Amino acid sequence: MVFLPKVDYPSTPQTELVRRFCTNHFWEERWDELFAPDLVVDFPHAPPGMLQHLDRFEFDAFRFWLRNTVRELENVTEPTIIPTTDENVVWAVRFTKGRVYWALRECDYANEHAVMFRIRDGRIVYMKDYFNPLAFYRALNIELPAFRYDPDPDAENTRMPEGVPSKLTVEQNARRVYDNFVNPINFDSALEPIYASDIVMVCPNVPYSMPETYRGADFDIENKWMFEMCVDMVGPETTPSYLSPDGKWLLVEANCYLRTLWSGHEGHYTQRELYMAYLVDGKISHFRVYFNSLNKFSSMNQSVPSFPYFNF
Repeated sequence: MVFLPKVDYPSTPQTELVRRFCTNHFWEERWDELFAPDLVVDFPHAPPGMLQHLDRFEFDAFRFWLRNTVRELENVTEPTIIPTTDENVVWAVRFTKGRVYWALRECDYANEHAVMFRIRDGRIVYMKDYFNPLAFYRALNIELPAFRYDPDPDAENTRMPEGVPSKLTVEQNARRVYDNFVNPINFDSALEPIYASDIVMVCPNVPYSMPETYRGADFDIENKWMFEMCVDMVGPETTPSYLSPDGKWLLVEANCYLRTLWSGHEGHYTQRELYMAYLVDGKISHFRVYFNSLNKFSSMNQSVPSFPYFNF
């Protein structure tokens, strides 16, 4: 497990509200005060059988389910709280681990949550959680389709040469990172690389057979494989982005559609992704990509079972 770079931003009422959510059992009734009456919650990567879009009533039902099924669930490490240039929008990443009672059985459960919070009048009015859908199947020991990751180890270096400073401004580097995330296939990388020489990329939601972490040359290999396997990408020309006040964290939400050529199949692939980039001297030093692996199976015409949500 690779954690995020340590950050220490000044405390604000908004970040402290998020910290209370992340460090307490928010599903307990005593934490009702955290949430606005008109709260809306999205789980973009929820497995089949679980709601993706919830109003306050449905979110309270979700909390009721957790109260009846969570035996113990704690953070593995301190959550990372990232404020943005909009003081009422805060991101957090937390790692949870514990025991749950799902589908009439005791289960071990662990997940990584990248969550966006929108605050209004001291309460959470909107929340979007990019958790890992595979974690729910892993807890129940449910077998999922195989996915073949078979990259070519002969890959060109796509990273900034070590010790070479960027010729671009901080703003220009951040803009190029954003443009790459909006459409990486059409991005012009000729000017200079956007990746640091010592980049670490983490994909928490990968299928079981893929590595979760890629460093240095391994990142180049994965990057080449991705461009060879994913073609004819289309997506919106603009997409939501969030910058931390110090300009070090850039977060981008993206939607795309493309053709895929992986695992011996040609298929159609849609994806909702979250990119988190930690910039050092304008280059991506730490990179986290949250996507829905279940969509990879769909692109190969492979089905997955429904998760037995609310079955306890």
